Amino acid sequence: MGATLWGNLDLIVKVNNGEVIATDWLIENEALHVNGNILSEQDIWVEQLDENTYQVNAAVTFIPNAQTEDEAFKEAINKFSKIDIDKYYIEDTLNNLTETTIQIATVHFSDFENPSIGVYI
Repeated sequence: MGATLWGNLDLIVKVNNGEVIATDWLIENEALHVNGNILSEQDIWVEQLDENTYQVNAAVTFIPNAQTEDEAFKEAINKFSKIDIDKYYIEDTLNNLTETTIQIATVHFSDFENPSIGVYI
């Protein structure tokens, strides 16, 4: 197929050491290894929920091996129905790297739209 699927990575994370995560000026993960596959973050948003808990939403891309659109979505759904990572690292433009522990993680590959980065599906 050669096409790229766009999706949304949703995380609830806890900060391990009481650090405050910057919610602006974040650097996207170019190669986030999930379930033996690579997701590339294209944009990221972080919102603080309480003292140590944050919601992370990232627009991600995935390049499937499938030959048709339907097969590609099925492949992505199968590969990311469960997430095998327990740590997530957030870096800001000042090179502050914060390790977090993932509480909840999901990836959705259908109906992704983000006009701010020019993606309409």
